[in-house]
Amino acid sequence: MIPFLLLIVCFLFPIFPSLYPTSEYFVISGQGTKPNIDFCTNSADLAMGSPFRPVWFIQPTDQFVELGVGFSMELRASDPDGVDDWWISSGLFSITPIDASTAIVRNISLVLVGVYDVEVRAFNPSNDYCSARFLITVQDTTAPVFVTAPESETIQYGESVNQLLVAEDLSDIDDWEITNNNYYFSINYYGRLQNRRTLSVGRHSVTVRVTDEYDNSRSASCTITVTGTPFPSNPLFLAGYAVTIVFILLVCILLLIRSRRDSSPRSEPVTRSKRGVYQCQDCGLDIQGRRIGKCPGCGVKPGQCIVCHTTVEIGEMYLNCPHCQKLAHRSHLLEWLKVKGVCPFCQRRLRKSDVV
Repeated sequence: MIPFLLLIVCFLFPIFPSLYPTSEYFVISGQGTKPNIDFCTNSADLAMGSPFRPVWFIQPTDQFVELGVGFSMELRASDPDGVDDWWISSGLFSITPIDASTAIVRNISLVLVGVYDVEVRAFNPSNDYCSARFLITVQDTTAPVFVTAPESETIQYGESVNQLLVAEDLSDIDDWEITNNNYYFSINYYGRLQNRRTLSVGRHSVTVRVTDEYDNSRSASCTITVTGTPFPSNPLFLAGYAVTIVFILLVCILLLIRSRRDSSPRSEPVTRSKRGVYQCQDCGLDIQGRRIGKCPGCGVKPGQCIVCHTTVEIGEMYLNCPHCQKLAHRSHLLEWLKVKGVCPFCQRRLRKSDVV
């Protein structure tokens, strides 16, 4: 009876291979933001093929890599018949066999910042494989690098600061800013450093910070030294300054004129007592004659006209300069002041109102 049953089994198994037991194994391991699903399959007929499948010797795990740094990851799987082939799902990465159980995963080109879901498989000669999924996270934590940093310089008062700064980063440059002296300095989106207003004489420290799109930043400082004599260059300030000076000068001139007018002596004629008789202004003596060089009583000469250079006769109207007290014929001095406006003797400014 038993040999008969064995004969039936041997006859049916080759016809119905689906009756053979197959094996499929799933291993779920959690790491990172998504669980890794690792599974190995063997669909070969136990009676007709190898019952073995590749297994991971080094379990693939989630990876983190810096932007711009080459990515490299070693994979190892074992199989009694050896690992015959490797496969990777992402076109950004390649997988290169090293030996019968080892392969290396590398990036093909520059991989941008992001999270990449990658699946890899290791095949044996029977086309059975083990598979693993993991995440490759590319991040940027590197600060920009100054190619042209701010430079210290010495300028003259009134000159401007104009520096073009350059920074490099694998990500985009997002912002430029002044961190310590925004009152005097500014910097635009393209990295041009300039002064907002005229710099005062002295030393001015300025710190510039450049930031990429992932908030990585780097700072650099310089000192601007301003020399020379300050002089206002703002047109409005200059106009106000000039108006103030003119106003002060006008006030001073008016006060000076008023004080001179109050203190200047008035002209008075050499009086005549009666016809043909003249009175000396010093001693009061009556003198006969029209042209007398000096008074017989006191011996004082009336003086010489500073305009016509002739003697001022007794009885003639005269004026004297309030600055030098020199005499002049009244009519002569008034005509002179109409043309010249200064004293003929001392050359100081003189007006009609100062002597009349």
